[in-house]
Amino acid sequence: MIGSAALLVALHALILFPERGTSQQARCDNIYDSDIVFVVDGSSSIGRANFRMIRTFMEGLVIPFINVVSQDGVRFGVVQYSDDPRTEFDFSRYPNGSQVIQAIRTLAYKGGNTRTGAGLRYVTDNFFGPAILRPDIPKVRKILNSKHSLYLSALGITNFRVTEAGRSFLRLAWSVSGREPPSGYRLTYSTRGDAKTGEKTLSGSALSDTLGDLRSDTEYILVLYPQYQRQTGTPVTITGRTQRLEGITDLNIQDVTSQSMTATWRGVRGATGYRISWVSQTGDDTKDFDVGPTVNSYAIQNLQPSTEYTVSVSPLFGALEGVAVSTRVKTESGIVQVLRTFADSPTSIQVTWNLIPEATGYRLEWRRARGRTKNPQVVNLPNTVNQYVISRLQPGTEYLITLFTLYEGREIATPATASETGSTIGTVTNFRLTEATGKLARFAWNALVGATEYKVVIRSADGSFERTINVPATQNTFEIDDLQEGVTYYALISALVGRREGSPVSITVRTEAATFTITNLRVLDARRGRIRLAWTAVPRATEYRIFIRNSEDGTERSQVISGDQTTYELVDIQEGITYIVRLTPVVGTREGVPVTINVKTEDTVVAGVANLRVVETTSSRFKIAWTGIARATGYRVTWRQSDGREISRTLPAGTTSYDIEPLQGNTVYIIGVTALIGNTESSPATITVRTEEDTVEQVTNLRSTVIGENVIRLEWSPIARATNYRITWRRRDGVEVSRLVTRDVTSVDISDLVPGTSYTIFVTAVYGTRESDPVSIVTQTGRQEVGAVTSLRIFESQNTIRVTWVGVQGATAYRVSWSSESGGPEQSREVPGNTNSFELVNLEPGVRYIVKVTALVGNRQGDPVSTSVTTPDFPANPVRDLRVTDISRQRVRLIWSAVSGSSGYRIYWRRVDGGPESSRQVSGDTTFYDLDNLLSGARYQFRVTSIVGTRESEAVTVLANTICGSGRTDIVFMVHTTQDNQYNEEAIKRFLSQAVSSVGPLGPDATQISVGAYSFRQRPSVLLNRSSDLQTVLQQIQNIPFSDPSGTTIGGAIDFARNYLFTSPYGRRRNVPGFLVIFADSPSSDEALQAANALKATGIRILAVGTDGADQEQLRRIVSGQGVFYTADIANLRSLVDPLAEAICSITQVQGVEGPKGDKGDPGEKGKDGVPGLQGERGLAGPEGKPGERGNSGLPGPAGNPGEPGQQGLVGPPGPAGLKGNQGEPGPSVRGLPGPPGVAGPPGVPGPPGLVGPQGPPGVPGLVGEAGKNGIPGRDGVPGKDGQPGLPGKMGIPGPSGPAGTKGEPGEAGSPGEFVSWCSRAKKKKGR
Repeated sequence: MIGSAALLVALHALILFPERGTSQQARCDNIYDSDIVFVVDGSSSIGRANFRMIRTFMEGLVIPFINVVSQDGVRFGVVQYSDDPRTEFDFSRYPNGSQVIQAIRTLAYKGGNTRTGAGLRYVTDNFFGPAILRPDIPKVRKILNSKHSLYLSALGITNFRVTEAGRSFLRLAWSVSGREPPSGYRLTYSTRGDAKTGEKTLSGSALSDTLGDLRSDTEYILVLYPQYQRQTGTPVTITGRTQRLEGITDLNIQDVTSQSMTATWRGVRGATGYRISWVSQTGDDTKDFDVGPTVNSYAIQNLQPSTEYTVSVSPLFGALEGVAVSTRVKTESGIVQVLRTFADSPTSIQVTWNLIPEATGYRLEWRRARGRTKNPQVVNLPNTVNQYVISRLQPGTEYLITLFTLYEGREIATPATASETGSTIGTVTNFRLTEATGKLARFAWNALVGATEYKVVIRSADGSFERTINVPATQNTFEIDDLQEGVTYYALISALVGRREGSPVSITVRTEAATFTITNLRVLDARRGRIRLAWTAVPRATEYRIFIRNSEDGTERSQVISGDQTTYELVDIQEGITYIVRLTPVVGTREGVPVTINVKTEDTVVAGVANLRVVETTSSRFKIAWTGIARATGYRVTWRQSDGREISRTLPAGTTSYDIEPLQGNTVYIIGVTALIGNTESSPATITVRTEEDTVEQVTNLRSTVIGENVIRLEWSPIARATNYRITWRRRDGVEVSRLVTRDVTSVDISDLVPGTSYTIFVTAVYGTRESDPVSIVTQTGRQEVGAVTSLRIFESQNTIRVTWVGVQGATAYRVSWSSESGGPEQSREVPGNTNSFELVNLEPGVRYIVKVTALVGNRQGDPVSTSVTTPDFPANPVRDLRVTDISRQRVRLIWSAVSGSSGYRIYWRRVDGGPESSRQVSGDTTFYDLDNLLSGARYQFRVTSIVGTRESEAVTVLANTICGSGRTDIVFMVHTTQDNQYNEEAIKRFLSQAVSSVGPLGPDATQISVGAYSFRQRPSVLLNRSSDLQTVLQQIQNIPFSDPSGTTIGGAIDFARNYLFTSPYGRRRNVPGFLVIFADSPSSDEALQAANALKATGIRILAVGTDGADQEQLRRIVSGQGVFYTADIANLRSLVDPLAEAICSITQVQGVEGPKGDKGDPGEKGKDGVPGLQGERGLAGPEGKPGERGNSGLPGPAGNPGEPGQQGLVGPPGPAGLKGNQGEPGPSVRGLPGPPGVAGPPGVPGPPGLVGPQGPPGVPGLVGEAGKNGIPGRDGVPGKDGQPGLPGKMGIPGPSGPAGTKGEPGEAGSPGEFVSWCSRAKKKKGR
């Protein structure tokens, strides 16, 4: 302190007498690396003249160090203080002495009060904090101030700092100086320019605090006020900035279609999720979706075609949302490209196509279809052209024409063929429009001599509509009645002579809006002084004009109302006078046809109802009654609550009572009833009444009866107002089950209970959404004695004894025990309750054994039954070459080689998935045996032993499957694989493996299996054309993860199977039975019936396997026939394997093999026009037949023989992603007449992404050749995207408070400060 005071005096002297202090320039020869801070008093007491002297003084002090100023040497900083401190520059601001001197020369004067203490604390916190200090470097602080300070206290806060800054918080810490600790603190925080200031009060022991809920990337002014018992400490001010919320990068939009797109992005470190938002340009399609932190792409679906969307992605940081990154993208129009051609002349072909809004242009290629192949001719056209005439062609020649629609980075080919033979055909003349009104257009033309037909094409100007009609030659008029009003169309007509077509003639047509008028103008209500009218709205009406005339005095009035209004009320009407009302619709500036109606009010007075009363009152219902009037045509009941809300109902004539519900309990209602005679209503009769209090009544007379060792019957007295009853029973170990029954049930049998166990049973009455307090009863199930097995028999072999018995009903297991009669340890094994035989193997020959069998029911056992047997001392040889042949649906043949010396053979068989084993014994000269009445599609274990006397040899075993139906079946399983279903995962996979093994052999010529998973989304696991190997399929089933978030969309699963798994690219075969098996354990959250009907319409049958939680009624509505297989216990799921396999096999029909083509039959009678079929592959041209008379169009003919393989074309451009369409049947060998072009169909459902293949160079499409054989399976698909995070779990029960922590030890005292002179001799000179 003495040194500091002397320094201050010296500095004051320097300020008052600067010429003495700066007469000679100081020099320092040896210099320590130092951190030097000037603390400058900038208060008003200094004055501008003295402040300039201080700057000159500081400059003189820095000059000796000008050559050693650097970040590794001497560093300078300057703080100016008055009311609040301010950093002029810190240690890292200027790297050399010249820049430090220039900064001192330009210091600006502050002015204000002198607060030296605040300045010192500011320097301590901001220049000598732990994060700024350099170790072992002297720290120098120079105070340049006036003669006095307003406040400089030894008490105060030091090292006030920001220790950590987050996106929404600032963590602060500080130290305390002086002997008296503060009694508390007041902490304020605000942003610059913001009048709103936050404040916190802290205890005196606090040395840190965290400010939360702050704005990101914002600088806050933080002021800490220490509070003492006898005085107020000086506040300390610092600033801190929260971290910036970062945004995602590399936002890209891919795979844009008419209804979907995929957004991808690069994630942000620390994000807890991402929010994807999309909004259409009109704002009527707005949605957003949150995904997890590991997701970096999202498929946006159900978009509107040809619509511009703004897609935004923003990161989430807990409850904070980061900066959103947006982009704009427009969906495709969804218009399907159609290429149309017709011969314009013997040497030219006219080509037209649809305009696609997204296309960047078109490329047209053509070449001769036959003869020597040449490079095609090419023409490039802009995206505004949709027709082209190919000229200078050879007459009578067929050409292959291909249109390439060009997009950004891709192109799609659309092929077509056209031909022209013979001489020129005449052109239709005088083609004209005779009428165009509304949706109707009528055309006429002059007949052309020699024409056999006329082809008329109607096409909209924008290409969105086109229709082609062939008109008989005897007709020269044509009309179409489904056009759109106010739209321009092109009409083309050309004459046809056989297969040849003349040049088209075209005209332009624009339909006009039809005359419009009002319909169903009527009187809704006519009472004293007013009449209410109503009518059916006129489409696109902008307004209605109403004209009203009094027929008695001739007065008139008019009014205009809005076009969206369909009712109008005439007021101030005189009773008994007829009024003429005329109503005219207006569309834009055009008036429609007016409609007139005559109306008048009734001049009679309707008497009101009498004796209005309430006959029954509950907490939610009133029953009212009244005495009616003779001429009433109806009654109106109105009730109103005390808050003014009113509800009314109109009742038919003859009604004299009405139930008003639902109502609120303990509430006052005003009820009114009026009588109606025609359109006249009486004055209301009213009554005021209050509903009863809303109490919930408990059940009474609860009682139980034990009717078995695992069944308890529960009974109670009914409650009048109950809507349901909830029964809950709980075992002593806490296992609890609940069931809801309807209001008419007052007795329930609770089955599947544990015998001899105590249960607590609760019954509550349910009133809508409310439940009464439960009423409980304690009861215990009975315990029955376990019976003993019967018919215990022994079959001997060399070292094996086979034990058989007749089981005990209800047995859960059997214990088989055996031991040597001469002594030795007893061995035992337990077998399942459905087993009635057991083999004792590896026994010693010639030894007598005691064998016992005991029935077990749970943990109880019956009396053992025993017998004895001696093992033979010579062998019985086993059979050889056992095999299965002649396998059918319910029959197999076993064949084996004869065993010398055998007196017979015993055949055993049982299903692999469980069940009893059957056996048959045959004679010793038999070497085969036919087993009948087997289960279709089941897997069996067959064993054969040879018999010598009473002894059997060791069994030889073989496994085989019976055939399921025709042996060719496509089956798709959809499994619910959510995280909350993981506890059933093992049982479901075991069931699925058994079911797949039971439907027969797998392969392209046998049964094909596909497996898909669903939750709130769907994904494939096994494809139909990848299921040839059973072991591979079983392994893939075991690899299915049960990790999806919660969600049950059965409708989405059915659509996924129809649009993806049941398609030809993934193995679906034509004319092969198909089945979809849905696994369900909870109700569907989406519409499943519509999806099921769409799938069943394709010929696929739907079966369902349900477990506890599934909605059985919902499943029954979506399946085919009686196709629901249900079990409440997941442990019994395996019992559904056989019924499911039997259902599939029984429905599957044997499919015949297509025979050779028969001889050509006689011409058939004229058939009805058939619907256009799918385009088949074109076979080679047959021999030219003799000309015959032209026949009428018949039904599609039978399939022809396949054509010879065509010449391979060059590699074509890559096709669009999507499912491959079904292949058409080959056409007949004789070329038929060309049919009219089909009507463009609606856009198909977007298919799943195709497998990624290499992109070949654009080539000319080759001729269609014969379908090739199935190729080798492709590579496995890429892994699916990460699933969405599950819903947050429920909050757990708060845990007990933890013990109080131990008090921390006091911190070590800081080392004392050190005063360092400006120039010092170092004991050890530092080298430079």
